[in-house]
Amino acid sequence: NMSDSGTYKTRLTIQPNDFNLDENWNDTLIGETHFYNYYSFDDGTAESGYGLNQYGSKMAVKISLNKFDSLKAVDIYFAPVVNVPLIMNSSYVIWVWNDNSGVPGDSVYADTVRYPEYLNNEFQNAFQRDTLLKAVALNPGTYYVGFQQTGNTPLNVGFDRNFNHRDHMFYNTNGTWANSSFDGSYMIRPVFKKLDLGTRLEEMKSEEKGISIFQIGRAHV
Repeated sequence: NMSDSGTYKTRLTIQPNDFNLDENWNDTLIGETHFYNYYSFDDGTAESGYGLNQYGSKMAVKISLNKFDSLKAVDIYFAPVVNVPLIMNSSYVIWVWNDNSGVPGDSVYADTVRYPEYLNNEFQNAFQRDTLLKAVALNPGTYYVGFQQTGNTPLNVGFDRNFNHRDHMFYNTNGTWANSSFDGSYMIRPVFKKLDLGTRLEEMKSEEKGISIFQIGRAHV
């Protein structure tokens, strides 16, 4: 029963006799890689909020697919810092657009009207998951996933300033798409559907390889 997410660990151990050591100390490198079912440009924590104050404004993140996949939901973090009652009564619609020479183009999918929610989590910012009315089948290529607000109230989406992906962040307030003017990333995460691959991934072990490590002398000034 294969999961759509997972954690993979890699371990490299150098044999003691490589350095004529009597003890196994400082001889191992361990790495951990996480694979999840969503695209994320943020680190999970908002340093500020990002909002647009024009009717019908749009926000989107750019993603690229190497293989066929199905979009099933969109996770959005709404930062509860200003005008919470007003924002919670403001609606929006999830959209998916195709690529038009580096900016969002024609609509691929439009979902139903939704409202922001504020979810409490003492350890990290909690994302609202908007499950789409139907999964959107997407062929390999470039797409833009986001939303269009129905009013002019800024929805105050979480904005991560630690990771700058402004070249993948787009907004539209007047009919023309442009990159975000600020360094950072929208906390908008496209979520993809679990696929039945029919086979399980087997544990893979690398072959033993001879490794030589040399110390390069440094000149002292």
